[in-house]
Amino acid sequence: MHDFVADWKKWSRAERVLAVVVTLMMVALPLGLLLTAKIGV
Repeated sequence: MHDFVADWKKWSRAERVLAVVVTLMMVALPLGLLLTAKIGV
């Protein structure tokens, strides 16, 4: 976790936004697939 904080401080604003967007997509995509699978059944 310490490495992540150190990297976060080095990143530009654009890199931080990209990291947050990618993280949200990694969470939202499987969750969305799970929800659509349950609705489709």
